[in-house]
Amino acid sequence: MRMHTSQHLLSGLAFRIFGARTVGNQIHTDYSRVDLQPANFTPEDLKRIEDECNRVVEAGQEVRIFEEDRVVVHSKVQDRSLMDLIPPSIKRLRIIQVGSVDYCPCGGTHLKKTSEIGRVHILEKRSKGKETDRIVYELLPP
Repeated sequence: MRMHTSQHLLSGLAFRIFGARTVGNQIHTDYSRVDLQPANFTPEDLKRIEDECNRVVEAGQEVRIFEEDRVVVHSKVQDRSLMDLIPPSIKRLRIIQVGSVDYCPCGGTHLKKTSEIGRVHILEKRSKGKETDRIVYELLPP
């Protein structure tokens, strides 16, 4: 749950700060990766993402889970979420809202507060092709 909630945090901040949309991710026990586009992050950009993640973690923001009508969700997510992957027949969506940082349809398990995540530590960035960067990160104990 720590990794999954942290992925929402990192994805939400990358979108908010840099306009980089999550186009893929893989969550493991000891590390995770997020593929973002358009992106060509500098070391300073990565530091900013890491610092912002940890600021939100330290703030202990609430993680909410609720349902909303698809039309409402679509108007709120902009390009943050891949709404076209959700079948049109689904009219109500389960939402994860990580404090003031992320709002996204999701069916996974999550923590109750960002302070439960632990510190986010970015391990590396890899280029995955034109305007796509992969961020690999780990979590340190809360």
